Amino acid sequence: KQEFDLKVYDNGSSDKSVVLNYNGCDLKPKWSFGDLNIPSGAIIRCVTRQQQAADLYIHCGFNKQILKLFDSSITIETTI
Repeated sequence: KQEFDLKVYDNGSSDKSVVLNYNGCDLKPKWSFGDLNIPSGAIIRCVTRQQQAADLYIHCGFNKQILKLFDSSITIETTI
């Protein structure tokens, strides 16, 4: 964000990042446009991305329950 002097409104220490996107794929900072064979006049988008943890689920074969891992409703009394 600082490298391109972009105004992204956040609290400063967030998990947001600014990336270049071509044809639906995020480009890595060290990649060269010449090596990627990006044609002249192609559209390259500048987008913000936010990192978030994936949702993980556990399937209990005994009682056929599906529980979300790290869900606040799962307590020590929850049977699995």
